[in-house]
Amino acid sequence: MKNLLSAFMCDRQLVKLFTNCFFDYRKIEKSIVDDLSSLSYFEEIEIKKLSPTDGFAKNFFTLFMISLLKDSGIEKNKLISYGKIIYFLRAIVTAVDNLIDNEEKGVIFFNSINEKNSNNSLISLQMQNLLTNEIYKLAPQNGFQISNNLMDDLYIIARSESLRCRDDYLEYPKYKFILDNINSGIGGKLLKIGLTVPCLIEENEKLNKFSNILFDMGVELQALDDLCDMKEDYDNNKTNLATAYFFENTNLSEDEVVNLDIEDNKEVKGYLKLIIENVFASFRQLKEIGYPINERDGKILLERLFELRGLKKEWNIFIGED
Repeated sequence: MKNLLSAFMCDRQLVKLFTNCFFDYRKIEKSIVDDLSSLSYFEEIEIKKLSPTDGFAKNFFTLFMISLLKDSGIEKNKLISYGKIIYFLRAIVTAVDNLIDNEEKGVIFFNSINEKNSNNSLISLQMQNLLTNEIYKLAPQNGFQISNNLMDDLYIIARSESLRCRDDYLEYPKYKFILDNINSGIGGKLLKIGLTVPCLIEENEKLNKFSNILFDMGVELQALDDLCDMKEDYDNNKTNLATAYFFENTNLSEDEVVNLDIEDNKEVKGYLKLIIENVFASFRQLKEIGYPINERDGKILLERLFELRGLKKEWNIFIGED
């Protein structure tokens, strides 16, 4: 496991932290299986467990959030509970995305239910039930209010997603409008929501700072996703931050923008520069408040995130010109 992590990062302290988080995640998975085992249909549930070979890349942000909890000094038993909440939220959001996009992604499935919508609906309900139970275990006196606050965040994410329909606008929305009203929800709030419950329960200033940094990182990573998804969003009649950026910085039509050669375009490089500079600023903020990350680690992690999105060439172009 350490060798695998060393391929992603360099600092020994950070490698050790993520290695410990990997084993914490295994305990989180086991606790979730225990929760599900009392169900009459337990044998029909498939859980994709974290793999040492490819699990780090696929579950980076879950492990990252667990590492933030650990670095904030959260006690062990609460760490497992908060990790379960992160897992449940991830499963709920993925199930809802599957309903919207007619897909079958995720980490948990009901093998006896073949119809996609029914499967994803039940997953969402089951995870919501476990999520609520976990919140009340952590905060029996104010679990209802914490659940309501969490629903407020989920509402903002859902509302932001609803604003993406291209037909709702007479002209293409401006870059700043999409950034402030859409990507702040489907990017920033979506990533930050993993720490909503612990931030509400714990009186932990460091954790609150981590949460705000997660929001900023989520906005930038959504901007990166938008660059990859311009054609897909165009075909699905959705607005897109990258498309809006190129509208405002070129004389191209919408059809021309979505078919841009992103591997060799001056405006694309400018867009990527904005994202990379802002993510590096988030890494520096993490370091300033004591998280064990250095500039080299940040560069390696960001490069891996580019690779996962099929943007290895764009990263190399940017680094070559840096």
